[in-house]
Amino acid sequence: MALGAKPFGRFFREFFARTVRDPAALGLVGFNLAAGILVLLRPPYAQPLFFLYWCDCVLIGFIGAVKLFFVPVPLGPEAAEHRIAAFVIKAIARVLLAAVFLFAYGVVLLSATALLGMVAGEEARIRPSAAEPAILRGLWIPVGALLAGHIYSFIWNFLGKREYRRRTAEDQLARPFGRVLPLFFILIAGGIVMTVFRFPALLVVVFVLAKIAVDLAAHFWEHRSNG
Repeated sequence: MALGAKPFGRFFREFFARTVRDPAALGLVGFNLAAGILVLLRPPYAQPLFFLYWCDCVLIGFIGAVKLFFVPVPLGPEAAEHRIAAFVIKAIARVLLAAVFLFAYGVVLLSATALLGMVAGEEARIRPSAAEPAILRGLWIPVGALLAGHIYSFIWNFLGKREYRRRTAEDQLARPFGRVLPLFFILIAGGIVMTVFRFPALLVVVFVLAKIAVDLAAHFWEHRSNG
């Protein structure tokens, strides 16, 4: 027990210290906490919370597709002799990669949307007022903050630090899924908590805390090569 607790404690301290030193990581924590507080202050909970999650997924997918146009596309040594042909081949390859990615990602996002609807419907059964219209009013500020954060990370890390030079197309295709797919389990866990305890506010707590952990882990994994 003591042997297991020591490595875990050291890992937690290092993880916390890295978060404190990273402005982007602190931004992720702050945004998720602010979004959770905003939702808790304005019930119903499920639909606005999941609307923010859905917007985050859309932005991750869109920027992930844009990044595919920057990653290197390796060709043979003869490409140096036929630069125009190489440029055309690379452009076509990047367009096809982006199209395949957006199709696969769209299927995942469609499945997530269906799951979101099921959880929101469960809250509506528990609390009939959860079906009230215009509940998404006032969420455009956090959505704008999400967009700003993703654009900042794209410009500062991906372009500014030239992360694209160290990525392959296969790696970039997988990264957005690694950030979004774990949230399926968060949705399922949150839905179970809400159904068992019939207290929708617990959904917000479970979802926000788990999403912070997923976002930080994905952020550090994505930028691990930068130290």
